[in-house]
Amino acid sequence: MRMVAPIATIRGPVVGDGRMPSQSIPSSSMVVGMIGAALGIERHEHAALQRLQDGIEVAWLVHREARTVVDYQTTDLSRPHMVGPMWAHDGRCAWTEKRTGGDASRTLVSERDITCDVDITAVVGWDLDEPSAEAVLAALDTPVMPLSIGARWALPTQPVGGKIVNAPTLVTAVAEVRRELSAVRCYVPIGNVAAASTPVITTTASRDWLSRRHTGSILYRVEA
Repeated sequence: MRMVAPIATIRGPVVGDGRMPSQSIPSSSMVVGMIGAALGIERHEHAALQRLQDGIEVAWLVHREARTVVDYQTTDLSRPHMVGPMWAHDGRCAWTEKRTGGDASRTLVSERDITCDVDITAVVGWDLDEPSAEAVLAALDTPVMPLSIGARWALPTQPVGGKIVNAPTLVTAVAEVRRELSAVRCYVPIGNVAAASTPVITTTASRDWLSRRHTGSILYRVEA
């Protein structure tokens, strides 16, 4: 899956009102969201999205260095969807805030990182019979719902769907893709630090699509 865009939101889980820093690579849940949108799976279809989440493993190739800018945003707490309890954070401490929405006297100001000049490829290990990898690629070419790289306004500027790579392991697939597409860096998931002979990073591991919470972390080997 090739993801190219002038701007995108590649960030970790959002907790509270503080700074939301960018990540080096997206989480696998963003890949699930894109595939779900392409197939026409609605956000309330938790079981279908969870099945996708649990059936994939993702490695990443970065084709050019991105850069980060900071966006200033104001959240209107009077909107009906702003309900609690929810986490809040003011940069110094965190707390749980109970809200019922509709408080027109309150707004929250926060900063959001935006990633610019994005050009990355997701190499997705597919372990599902239904939908098939062929069906997913076809859907990415003609998606039921618009695709975005993070926020809904972060639209890709070229087709996302790539091709099927027949390989025995994800590592082998990454190597094959890298022979065709030059990359300044790649990120391959590994089981533990002891298995890494190169630098490592961690990102959000998965997502519980029913509670909409991100859980755990995953370790990636970073290869230049």
